[in-house]
Formats: sequence, C-alpha cells, structure tokens
Amino acid sequence: MHKKHVKDLDELDEHTLKAVMNASVLISRALKRLYNLDGISITQNGGVFNDLGHYHMHVFPRYKDDGFGWVEPIDKRNTDLKRVRANIIDAIQSIEKK
Repeated sequence: MHKKHVKDLDELDEHTLKAVMNASVLISRALKRLYNLDGISITQNGGVFNDLGHYHMHVFPRYKDDGFGWVEPIDKRNTDLKRVRANIIDAIQSIEKK
C-alpha cells in the first residue's frame, strides 16, 4: 500500500474518501454495539484548525447531556445567509464546470 500525505479533505482522492467514510461507518457500528449510545458525531478539522498536520477524522460516541456542543463563532462576517447561500451556489457551479 502506498501512503500519500494530505492535510485537508479536498486533497483526498475518491478511493481514499470512500475508505475514510467506510472506516467511519465501521467504527460507528462498533461503538453502537459496545456502548448504549444516544448518537455519534463525526467531524474533521481543516486548515489552521487541523492540529495534527495530516487529514484525520474524529468519531465521537455521544450521550444526551454529555456537554459536547456546537458553539457559534464570535466572528460574524457571514451573517447574511441569503448572500452566503448565493455565493456558495455560484462557487459550486464554477467548480462543477471545470
């Protein structure tokens, strides 16, 4: 097996993307089988938030009232959701044309 170093999600090839998601599903199933979970959270941090310097996926077993939470950023640069939506649609259409 040849290993290729990548840092972010958008650097992964299709084969590796599928393998990562399959591994996440397998780990999720094992956690559900072993523990009485209320749910699973799967996340990946990219860019400056990737503190390990390589692509990796987090799979968290979750329980109600476990203290885990989604905190909205203090930075409010993108609060006009209609504009954000339109910009994302434009960017996706531009990417798909390539």
